[in-house]
Amino acid sequence: MDGVDQAQAEDQESYRVGLYMDDQMLREWTVTENYLRISATEMAGTGALSKSLVVFKIQHIGRFALSGPLTFGLI
Repeated sequence: MDGVDQAQAEDQESYRVGLYMDDQMLREWTVTENYLRISATEMAGTGALSKSLVVFKIQHIGRFALSGPLTFGLI
């Protein structure tokens, strides 16, 4: 299929999740599940300013390389 990544048979699923504000990384997580729960307390501790655009970039950690980032913003 054109434009769709083929699922790979990785030994372990893992993802790198970065939180950015104004193109500066505030925090990074490495997770081995396909979800990440961030508490309000933890989010407040990142230094992200209220009413600012924060961007999450998620990359699959493959056996040989990182995937391109899935990027989305929250206001």
